[in-house]
Amino acid sequence: MTRPTYSFDVFDTLLTRIHATPEDVHLHLAEVLLGRGLLTDTTIFVVARRQAEHRAWRSVGYHRAIAIEDIYLHLANTMAWSEGQAAQAMQHEIAIESAAVRPVASGVGQLRRHRAAGARICYVSDMHLREHHLCPMLKGASILDDHEKVFVSSEFGATKRGAGRLYEHVLRDLGISRWRLVHSGDDFRADVLMAAARGVRWRHRPQARLNRYESMMLDALPQHDWRARSIVSASKFARLETPTSAIPEPTWQLLCSTIAPFVAGYALWLIGEAQRRGLDTLFFLARDMQIVHEVASELVRALGLPLRCVYLNGSRASWQKPGFSADLNYDLTWLNDQVKDNDPRAALRRLLSNDSLEALDRDGLLDQRAGEATRDALSRWLGRPAVLACVDMEVGQARTLLEMYLAQLRFNDGDGCALVDAGWRGTLQKCLSRALAAQADGAKPSLLGFYIGLRHRVSLEPGCEMQAFLPESVVSQSGYALVTLVEGFLTADHGTTLGYECTADGSVRPRLGPPPTTEELSQASAVRESCLAYARKLVDLPAIALPTNTLTSALAAPLLALCSQPTPADAAALRGWRIDVGRDEPQLTSIARRLSAVDMAKLLQSKLRSTPEADIYLTGPWLRGSIAASSMPLRAVSSWLLRRPRSSR
Repeated sequence: MTRPTYSFDVFDTLLTRIHATPEDVHLHLAEVLLGRGLLTDTTIFVVARRQAEHRAWRSVGYHRAIAIEDIYLHLANTMAWSEGQAAQAMQHEIAIESAAVRPVASGVGQLRRHRAAGARICYVSDMHLREHHLCPMLKGASILDDHEKVFVSSEFGATKRGAGRLYEHVLRDLGISRWRLVHSGDDFRADVLMAAARGVRWRHRPQARLNRYESMMLDALPQHDWRARSIVSASKFARLETPTSAIPEPTWQLLCSTIAPFVAGYALWLIGEAQRRGLDTLFFLARDMQIVHEVASELVRALGLPLRCVYLNGSRASWQKPGFSADLNYDLTWLNDQVKDNDPRAALRRLLSNDSLEALDRDGLLDQRAGEATRDALSRWLGRPAVLACVDMEVGQARTLLEMYLAQLRFNDGDGCALVDAGWRGTLQKCLSRALAAQADGAKPSLLGFYIGLRHRVSLEPGCEMQAFLPESVVSQSGYALVTLVEGFLTADHGTTLGYECTADGSVRPRLGPPPTTEELSQASAVRESCLAYARKLVDLPAIALPTNTLTSALAAPLLALCSQPTPADAAALRGWRIDVGRDEPQLTSIARRLSAVDMAKLLQSKLRSTPEADIYLTGPWLRGSIAASSMPLRAVSSWLLRRPRSSR
């Protein structure tokens, strides 16, 4: 059987630009022409360039093709340019187009597989640039082979889009039957409908077009700042790569479009804050910040900044014990947190070893009265001098080990460094402040903490400054859903930090709990790969040179939209994604579950009580994701149940 011939569209199929839209190319060009003295007003030029292209199309009746020379003929009249000035401006546009293109990894990969199988390859493009402009671009991206042909509408006076006439030129030149040509392209009309109308087989490849989340990000960026708007290309470039991890394509695309820009935005914000405050070290707390640490380190290296990024193993399990103090109101709250079955010994185990508990039990110091609440039993036990002395001894040992571990990492509280965590109450920062104060005989340290968000801060610790990436209003509005997505995506490849221990060489190392499951490791690997791919694409874009406050809110927008406005396709892409909601022991649950009868009852109850959406917690903790994952009738009913009067939102 004769092999088919494969033709490929060029732009947004094999090549794509760093510019978000073609209009941004014109903004870039206007800036260059202004610097060359060919313009006095960039805004007027962008409008004139667009109108000149429209006039060029009108002059051929929209049924034939135009070339870049046709556009500049009309543009020269509008701008009152001489022939030489118009030619100079046109060459600048061609140079910008050539420098801006990047290969579409997925499209190029498909082309190379066909070529390796011995198939014939050609290129068919509706473009005002000429063949001698496109060929260097394709060769520069290592796409075009010397014997392969390029068919450009500007050379033939015919287009794919108009009536598919360019396909006829391709078939005649190659001398093949219609059924032997298989065309791939991103434009539904030009590359699908018109190909089919001419009897050509087609493959629709729209992946390089901006997706829903990239369009949202674009809407959040300055309309006339082409550099800032170029950041949308980072997620496009990243998601068009083929991941090495075994992850479905829809999930990979969603990660690159939502969590990856969010993490990059947080990292850029951290770097900007560190520079503004004159900090030299950021300490990223395990485990939520492992991936953020890697992305921040990548950006710092790429930007050549003198900022040290350190991964610091810490957790509630390892820092709340050293932070134990005489403030029983505070300490009993965390000791009693999430303890099941009214078991005060389980709570006290957070402070004491099993050997110490057994010794106190033998002395009859841990008696529990009938019906006594855990908090009351703990309060009574800790009022006994022998119990408190045992606690003080073990807490003191934990503080010493923590201090030694921090010294190894060159942690210097309050002097040129800051802690970095996800949030949401600043508990670890408070615990560390208490632990360091106890070691310094009550002298309060000065600790700075950076967080994704802060919510429900019950108490403020003296000397603990906390600053958040997201405004508190945004975090409060998103509630559990945002916490779920952040903690569900940002997981580490190691177990939680249970404490610290001395090694044979006298150093201190973290003592880790059981490693994550294979499922969790696979998820973490996919998120890490998407975030690092995004960061590497970002540093190659003009946007990276801009002040971070121009970019960060736009970079956060896609994840916030996923939190509150997911589509059924988004929920399907994360079907089976698991999150650990346990405290002392792992407890995996799906991030979004189809609504159950219990969930509908909770939603009805929340409606009757006017509970804010941010405080509703279903069996699937990502509220809107669970709704999107459900059937249409349940989605409609649950959406009605979530409606609130404006005053109660």
